[in-house]
Amino acid sequence: MKEKILHIIDTIGLFDTPKILGMSIYNVMNLIGGVGNLTFNQRLRFITDFTKGFGGIGFYEMDSDPIRLKSNDEEYHEIAYLGSQKAIVDVWEGPDFYNSAGEYGISYYNLPDDIFNEIFDLLAEFYYKIYNEDNL
Repeated sequence: MKEKILHIIDTIGLFDTPKILGMSIYNVMNLIGGVGNLTFNQRLRFITDFTKGFGGIGFYEMDSDPIRLKSNDEEYHEIAYLGSQKAIVDVWEGPDFYNSAGEYGISYYNLPDDIFNEIFDLLAEFYYKIYNEDNL
């Protein structure tokens, strides 16, 4: 069963697999033995398919706080928006990092693993809220 579902994910992507199988994304994840059995490319495709469907999505739209990417004494960088090809990073500076210093995009390939995984987990949770078993 696990290999069949992983094959379906390879073929149509994780975004559509729960809908095709008539189950929640968490049930699909349990059947394949957890997120650790998904490849980077399978998780990346899920992020891409999800964000394409929304034309991109902001963390506030998901009722979530932005993800801290990096900071120092002068700047604070946080991921606040997810596009289909890259994450958009807001840069804050000044006392208490209150002043916007602009934004830039960063490819999902260039994110640290823990940040990439956090984005995947957040989108999987939001996906569940939208497409839960009651909505199938």
